[in-house]
Amino acid sequence: NITLVDDTRKSVTLTVWGDRADGFEGHVGDILLCKGAKVSDFGGRSLSSMMSSQVLINAPNDDVYRLRAWYDSAGRHESFSPVGEGMASSFGGQGGPRSTPHKMLLQIDREQLGFGEKPDYIRSRVWVMYMKTDGMMYYPACTKCKRKVTQSGESWSCESCGTTSPTCTYRYIISVL
Repeated sequence: NITLVDDTRKSVTLTVWGDRADGFEGHVGDILLCKGAKVSDFGGRSLSSMMSSQVLINAPNDDVYRLRAWYDSAGRHESFSPVGEGMASSFGGQGGPRSTPHKMLLQIDREQLGFGEKPDYIRSRVWVMYMKTDGMMYYPACTKCKRKVTQSGESWSCESCGTTSPTCTYRYIISVL
């Protein structure tokens, strides 16, 4: 996730996925141009890069030069508020899930949150107290479809999409009770 700001003193989160995230070479203070990002109201308002999106870093552009001058002179010291703060959200409340109070897990259980006709949105901070150690915490996954692969010699085979690759990625297995 990348937090974007501009001279309106607003901020928005841009989520970059997959290979674009792995190869992202931007740094704090870079000026990004993003074309074709999906706007959503997850966690307020946010942007998500799609396969067709273009994300350019410090491109030669008049708007980039203007934002660079603003950022260098004052922007790096500004305070920012999220885009859409206080606006109604499709999550059904003012400002969406980020404006919801923190709840303890016991409160969530007692209030039967998540069992109504409409979704309930809460925030909770938790700590891992136990990790299962009698098996794998992760699995080798296909670099294309993210499903489990099997090793055959020097390559990895995916039965789901039928590809064979010399490499795989490892994905965590998480159980939530």
